[in-house]
Amino acid sequence: MKVQGLYCDFVKQQNLRQIEEAESKLEDKDMNKLMFTDQSNDVSIDDSYDSLVNDDENKIERKKVEENITLAILRMNKPEWILIVIGCITASITGARESAHYIIQTKLATIFQECDKNVQKRKFLLYALLYLGFGVISLILHSVQGYVFARSGEALTKRLRSTAFQAILRQGTSFFDRKENITGALCHVLQLKPSFRHGCWRSSWIFILVTITWLVLVFLPLILFGGFLQMRLTAYYLSKGKHVTENAGKIAMEAIQNSQTVMQLTKESCFCNEYCEILNTVDRSFITRAHILSILFSITHASVYFSIAAFISLGTFLVDRDTVTFEDMFLVLNAVVLTARTIGRELALFPDYGKGTEAAKNIFELL
Repeated sequence: MKVQGLYCDFVKQQNLRQIEEAESKLEDKDMNKLMFTDQSNDVSIDDSYDSLVNDDENKIERKKVEENITLAILRMNKPEWILIVIGCITASITGARESAHYIIQTKLATIFQECDKNVQKRKFLLYALLYLGFGVISLILHSVQGYVFARSGEALTKRLRSTAFQAILRQGTSFFDRKENITGALCHVLQLKPSFRHGCWRSSWIFILVTITWLVLVFLPLILFGGFLQMRLTAYYLSKGKHVTENAGKIAMEAIQNSQTVMQLTKESCFCNEYCEILNTVDRSFITRAHILSILFSITHASVYFSIAAFISLGTFLVDRDTVTFEDMFLVLNAVVLTARTIGRELALFPDYGKGTEAAKNIFELL
């Protein structure tokens, strides 16, 4: 080495070769890092783009579900279409029977205008037999109608629950990591209690006078607006109460699943107070909702009876003036009573219909 001979040259070449190999390894590592970062950036960009696209698609699908919730429910109830058709036919016959009942009631009230008692007895016997026949027909129709609609509704509820449970099982782990998808919230979604009721097709032969019709129509906007507002408020309070009850379920599930930790930290009273506070909020909201809906319900039904009172006052005035006959006036009165009863029944179904659509909407969001 001191002489700087051949051996020294070999050693220098070996050292240079080792240095070059080390530098090449470092360059390869740097290139790999750059390539990995570029790929990760591309993947992250693609993932973000896909997530945005998926979010847009989910928003569109949710919007479609919100717009076509009733049609989606009917599609799921397609296997029971025979039962639904039978129920609609029986409901139509029931509505026509009720209209015929009011016509016969009008004829029955005008029997006393007959001077011949034999004619009165004959008509009384005829109308009594008709009432008996209507009673038997109503018994059969209501039994069939209740059975077919209950059967189809039960099948629909079972199908919705099973479909929702299968959809929950197909979700990935990230789905259950979200706060809104913990066990308590999902169990709350599965508690589907839809009250899908049937509507009736009613046809009636009514001789309506123009003057009395306009009088009754004065109260119609108030009746319809009250019913519409009642339905909208019911849906609003249900959606608002859903989130509050889900929060209560989350707190209960967290406390139960981590009971040992809660006991060690002596936080039982903290969880209990938080849970009770949420329940008190729900209770106050229910009380407020009950008062508002009760006021709307009373105003809507009172408007119906106010219209009947105004109608009777005008009808008696027209009968005294010989403008209309007593029979025609009584027919219009029964038509108004039939309309009032129909509106009352439909208004009574608005809260149940709101609950049913809200529950079905929660189910379809999982699918």
